[in-house]
Amino acid sequence: EEWQSLRESRAMLQRELKEWKTPAEAWWPVRERESKSPVSNDKLALFLPLTKGAPDGPELPKGAEWAEDHPNGDRGVRLTDEVEWQVDAPQIRSDEPLTISFWLRTPDLVANTEILEQTEKIDDDKTTGWTITTNVANALTFSMSDRRGNTIRGVLPDNEALRPHEWQHICVRYSGGQSNSSISILANGRAAALRNSTQSLIEADDLASLPLKLAARMPTAGLSDL
Repeated sequence: EEWQSLRESRAMLQRELKEWKTPAEAWWPVRERESKSPVSNDKLALFLPLTKGAPDGPELPKGAEWAEDHPNGDRGVRLTDEVEWQVDAPQIRSDEPLTISFWLRTPDLVANTEILEQTEKIDDDKTTGWTITTNVANALTFSMSDRRGNTIRGVLPDNEALRPHEWQHICVRYSGGQSNSSISILANGRAAALRNSTQSLIEADDLASLPLKLAARMPTAGLSDL
Protein backbone atom coordinates (compact mmCIF):
# COMPACT_ATOMS: atom_id res chain seq x y z
CA GLU A 1 0.00 0.00 0.00
CA GLU A 2 2.82 2.42 0.84
CA TRP A 3 4.50 1.79 -2.52
CA GLN A 4 1.24 2.34 -4.38
CA SER A 5 0.68 5.57 -2.50
CA LEU A 6 4.13 6.84 -3.48
CA ARG A 7 3.49 6.00 -7.14
CA GLU A 8 0.19 7.89 -7.08
CA SER A 9 1.86 10.91 -5.44
CA ARG A 10 4.60 10.86 -8.05
CA ALA A 11 2.06 10.72 -10.88
CA MET A 12 0.17 13.65 -9.37
CA LEU A 13 3.34 15.76 -9.11
CA GLN A 14 4.24 14.99 -12.73
CA ARG A 15 0.77 16.17 -13.86
CA GLU A 16 1.17 19.40 -11.89
CA LEU A 17 4.62 20.05 -13.35
CA LYS A 18 3.25 19.70 -16.87
CA GLU A 19 0.53 22.23 -16.08
CA TRP A 20 3.06 24.72 -14.68
CA LYS A 21 5.55 24.28 -17.48
CA THR A 22 6.25 27.48 -19.49
CA PRO A 23 8.61 28.01 -22.43
CA ALA A 24 12.09 29.25 -21.57
CA GLU A 25 11.58 32.51 -23.50
CA ALA A 26 8.82 33.44 -21.02
CA TRP A 27 11.24 33.42 -18.08
CA TRP A 28 12.78 36.78 -19.03
CA PRO A 29 12.55 39.14 -22.02
CA VAL A 30 15.09 38.52 -24.76
CA ARG A 31 16.02 40.25 -28.00
CA GLU A 32 14.93 38.27 -31.04
CA ARG A 33 17.78 36.77 -33.05
CA GLU A 34 17.97 35.72 -36.68
CA SER A 35 19.03 32.20 -35.69
CA LYS A 36 17.37 29.61 -33.50
CA SER A 37 20.76 28.77 -32.01
CA PRO A 38 21.11 29.89 -28.35
CA VAL A 39 24.86 30.35 -28.85
CA SER A 40 25.47 32.19 -32.10
CA ASN A 41 24.14 33.01 -35.55
CA ASP A 42 26.02 30.01 -36.92
CA LYS A 43 27.41 31.75 -39.95
CA LEU A 44 30.75 32.77 -41.39
CA ALA A 45 30.64 36.56 -41.39
CA LEU A 46 33.93 37.13 -43.22
CA PHE A 47 36.42 34.93 -45.08
CA LEU A 48 39.71 36.16 -46.55
CA PRO A 49 41.98 33.24 -47.50
CA LEU A 50 44.65 35.60 -48.93
CA THR A 51 45.89 32.94 -51.32
CA LYS A 52 47.99 33.86 -54.33
CA GLY A 53 46.22 33.11 -57.60
CA ALA A 54 42.79 32.52 -56.01
CA PRO A 55 40.03 33.52 -58.49
CA ASP A 56 38.29 35.77 -55.98
CA GLY A 57 41.43 36.89 -54.19
CA PRO A 58 41.82 40.49 -53.09
CA GLU A 59 43.97 43.09 -54.79
CA LEU A 60 46.97 43.70 -52.56
CA PRO A 61 47.51 47.27 -51.38
CA LYS A 62 50.72 49.18 -51.85
CA GLY A 63 53.29 47.96 -49.33
CA ALA A 64 52.10 44.32 -49.38
CA GLU A 65 53.38 41.29 -51.30
CA TRP A 66 52.59 37.60 -51.42
CA ALA A 67 54.42 35.54 -48.80
CA GLU A 68 56.93 32.87 -49.74
CA ASP A 69 57.42 31.26 -46.33
CA HIS A 70 53.91 30.20 -45.25
CA PRO A 71 53.77 26.71 -43.64
CA ASN A 72 50.67 25.83 -45.70
CA GLY A 73 52.15 26.63 -49.07
CA ASP A 74 51.56 29.45 -51.51
CA ARG A 75 49.38 31.68 -49.36
CA GLY A 76 49.57 34.63 -47.02
CA VAL A 77 50.62 38.26 -47.36
CA ARG A 78 53.82 39.86 -46.09
CA LEU A 79 53.86 43.56 -45.28
CA THR A 80 56.82 45.65 -46.32
CA ASP A 81 55.51 48.95 -44.98
CA GLU A 82 52.54 50.54 -43.23
CA VAL A 83 49.54 49.97 -45.49
CA GLU A 84 46.01 51.28 -45.96
CA TRP A 85 43.93 48.13 -46.35
CA GLN A 86 40.21 47.90 -45.59
CA VAL A 87 37.51 45.30 -46.27
CA ASP A 88 33.77 45.35 -45.72
CA ALA A 89 32.83 43.54 -42.51
CA PRO A 90 29.57 43.15 -40.57
CA GLN A 91 28.81 45.35 -37.58
CA ILE A 92 29.48 43.50 -34.33
CA ARG A 93 27.34 43.59 -31.18
CA SER A 94 28.98 43.46 -27.78
CA ASP A 95 26.41 40.99 -26.40
CA GLU A 96 26.84 38.41 -29.17
CA PRO A 97 29.58 35.77 -29.49
CA LEU A 98 32.45 36.33 -31.88
CA THR A 99 35.31 34.11 -33.07
CA ILE A 100 38.24 35.53 -35.04
CA SER A 101 40.72 33.10 -36.56
CA PHE A 102 43.81 33.92 -38.65
CA TRP A 103 47.46 33.13 -39.31
CA LEU A 104 49.94 35.75 -38.14
CA ARG A 105 53.60 36.04 -39.04
CA THR A 106 55.26 37.98 -36.23
CA PRO A 107 57.39 40.86 -37.53
CA ASP A 108 61.10 40.73 -38.18
CA LEU A 109 61.48 44.16 -36.62
CA VAL A 110 60.30 44.55 -33.01
CA ALA A 111 57.27 46.86 -33.04
CA ASN A 112 53.80 47.52 -31.70
CA THR A 113 51.43 46.21 -34.38
CA GLU A 114 47.77 46.73 -35.24
CA ILE A 115 46.63 43.46 -36.77
CA LEU A 116 42.87 44.03 -37.06
CA GLU A 117 40.80 47.09 -36.20
CA GLN A 118 37.12 47.91 -36.60
CA THR A 119 36.58 51.10 -34.61
CA GLU A 120 34.63 54.32 -34.92
CA LYS A 121 34.80 57.72 -33.22
CA ILE A 122 31.49 58.73 -31.62
CA ASP A 123 30.21 61.49 -29.31
CA ASP A 124 32.58 63.06 -26.77
CA ASP A 125 35.59 61.62 -28.63
CA LYS A 126 34.77 58.12 -27.44
CA THR A 127 35.77 55.18 -29.63
CA THR A 128 33.63 52.07 -30.06
CA GLY A 129 34.60 48.81 -31.72
CA TRP A 130 37.28 46.14 -31.37
CA THR A 131 40.98 45.66 -32.10
CA ILE A 132 43.68 42.97 -32.07
CA THR A 133 47.22 44.22 -31.46
CA THR A 134 50.65 42.98 -30.40
CA ASN A 135 53.45 44.78 -28.56
CA VAL A 136 57.24 44.71 -28.67
CA ALA A 137 57.31 41.61 -26.43
CA ASN A 138 54.96 39.76 -28.85
CA ALA A 139 52.13 39.79 -26.30
CA LEU A 140 48.74 39.84 -28.04
CA THR A 141 45.69 41.88 -26.94
CA PHE A 142 42.03 41.75 -27.96
CA SER A 143 39.99 44.76 -26.83
CA MET A 144 36.34 45.76 -27.25
CA SER A 145 34.79 49.13 -26.38
CA ASP A 146 31.12 50.07 -26.05
CA ARG A 147 29.58 53.45 -26.92
CA ARG A 148 29.99 54.78 -23.38
CA GLY A 149 33.76 54.56 -23.26
CA ASN A 150 33.97 51.25 -21.34
CA THR A 151 36.57 48.74 -22.55
CA ILE A 152 37.27 45.07 -21.89
CA ARG A 153 40.55 43.33 -22.78
CA GLY A 154 42.06 39.90 -23.03
CA VAL A 155 45.86 39.97 -22.93
CA LEU A 156 48.06 37.05 -23.93
CA PRO A 157 51.03 38.12 -21.77
CA ASP A 158 54.71 38.18 -22.62
CA ASN A 159 55.38 34.96 -20.69
CA GLU A 160 52.89 33.26 -23.09
CA ALA A 161 54.07 35.38 -26.00
CA LEU A 162 53.96 34.52 -29.67
CA ARG A 163 57.15 33.10 -31.11
CA PRO A 164 59.26 35.65 -33.02
CA HIS A 165 59.69 35.51 -36.82
CA GLU A 166 57.22 32.62 -37.29
CA TRP A 167 53.79 31.96 -38.77
CA GLN A 168 51.36 31.01 -35.99
CA HIS A 169 47.64 30.32 -35.92
CA ILE A 170 45.65 32.66 -33.65
CA CYS A 171 42.08 32.21 -32.50
CA VAL A 172 40.33 34.86 -30.40
CA ARG A 173 37.00 33.82 -28.88
CA TYR A 174 34.53 36.18 -27.24
CA SER A 175 31.45 34.63 -25.63
CA GLY A 176 29.33 37.79 -25.68
CA GLY A 177 29.43 38.01 -21.88
CA GLN A 178 30.50 41.70 -21.89
CA SER A 179 33.44 41.18 -19.51
CA ASN A 180 37.18 40.47 -19.55
CA SER A 181 36.51 36.88 -18.55
CA SER A 182 34.40 36.44 -21.72
CA ILE A 183 37.59 36.50 -23.81
CA SER A 184 39.93 33.60 -24.56
CA ILE A 185 42.92 33.45 -26.90
CA LEU A 186 44.50 30.35 -28.45
CA ALA A 187 47.90 30.29 -30.12
CA ASN A 188 48.55 27.25 -32.32
CA GLY A 189 45.54 25.54 -30.74
CA ARG A 190 46.77 26.02 -27.19
CA ALA A 191 44.77 28.10 -24.70
CA ALA A 192 46.79 30.23 -22.31
CA ALA A 193 46.00 32.08 -19.11
CA LEU A 194 45.27 35.71 -19.95
CA ARG A 195 46.45 38.64 -17.90
CA ASN A 196 43.91 41.22 -16.76
CA SER A 197 44.49 43.55 -13.81
CA THR A 198 40.81 44.03 -12.91
CA GLN A 199 37.44 42.80 -14.11
CA SER A 200 35.83 45.26 -16.52
CA LEU A 201 32.35 45.33 -18.05
CA ILE A 202 30.79 46.85 -21.16
CA GLU A 203 27.19 47.58 -22.15
CA ALA A 204 25.20 45.72 -24.81
CA ASP A 205 25.74 47.87 -27.91
CA ASP A 206 26.04 47.89 -31.66
CA LEU A 207 29.73 48.60 -32.20
CA ALA A 208 31.53 50.25 -35.12
CA SER A 209 29.80 50.18 -38.50
CA LEU A 210 32.93 51.10 -40.49
CA PRO A 211 35.06 48.72 -42.61
CA LEU A 212 37.62 46.43 -41.01
CA LYS A 213 41.21 47.67 -41.21
CA LEU A 214 43.81 44.98 -41.89
CA ALA A 215 47.46 45.26 -40.94
CA ALA A 216 47.33 49.03 -40.49
CA ARG A 217 50.70 49.00 -38.72
CA MET A 218 52.49 45.71 -39.31
CA PRO A 219 55.72 46.36 -41.25
CA THR A 220 57.75 43.13 -41.79
CA ALA A 221 54.85 41.00 -40.46
CA GLY A 222 52.38 38.73 -42.30
CA LEU A 223 48.71 37.72 -42.35
CA SER A 224 46.60 34.99 -43.93
CA ASP A 225 43.34 33.00 -43.73
CA LEU A 226 41.18 35.49 -41.86
